[in-house]
Amino acid sequence: CSGEVIEVEDGFPNQPPLSPDFNNLYGNHIVIFCHNHSVLLAHLQAGSVFIQAGDFVETGQLIASVGNSGSTLEPHLHIHAVLGRHGYQEQRTNSLEGVPLKLGGRFMIKHEWFTN
Repeated sequence: CSGEVIEVEDGFPNQPPLSPDFNNLYGNHIVIFCHNHSVLLAHLQAGSVFIQAGDFVETGQLIASVGNSGSTLEPHLHIHAVLGRHGYQEQRTNSLEGVPLKLGGRFMIKHEWFTN
């Protein structure tokens, strides 16, 4: 979604497959504030983040590459959203509840697409 970049971390190395970094849960990550939600994009490739905190990003804009940083077993993109404006540490320490996400106007539930 289009919104303000409120947090960027791009200092962690990619981990070898099956070797998670338990000290840095989400590794390299971006938090975007859009539509009154904070969207976390995590496990990004080291050195691939093209934006910085304070930037405004548009839907479809290239902002980083998927990687294997943080506590992960294989390269993938972790996406998480919470209601309100919250950085990564606040999301982690306050146990904020995640909210449902739509991708392309549809929900994905257990690898099945729903349009409701």
